[in-house]
Amino acid sequence: MLPQPPKACWPNSRVHHMAAYRAKKTYKVTTRLIAKAHWHGPPCAKAELRITWDSRTHQAPDPDNVIAAMKAGIDGLEEAGVIGNDRTLIIMPVTIRRKQPAPAVHLEIREVLE
Repeated sequence: MLPQPPKACWPNSRVHHMAAYRAKKTYKVTTRLIAKAHWHGPPCAKAELRITWDSRTHQAPDPDNVIAAMKAGIDGLEEAGVIGNDRTLIIMPVTIRRKQPAPAVHLEIREVLE
């Protein structure tokens, strides 16, 4: 479980480019640290990623924007050694859960064997 990315990570945010850079870097480091604490295997050469977005309200973001906002988090997974390369990552459709007690992002990673 991860915190939701800050607003500056979103593709439609209107922030200064350095503020966006700092927010993305911070989110990537946060994701890397959480992933390292929970992943104890070798990197997946090819993986399938399922993103579940928990929202406190009945309003939910567009799933395509969720994937774009999570780009820094996906890079953090690569730095943590969970996935070998994000170019081989298969991103499944985003699941949105409304009216949850706390906003969060849940990632499920499965290795794809060929």
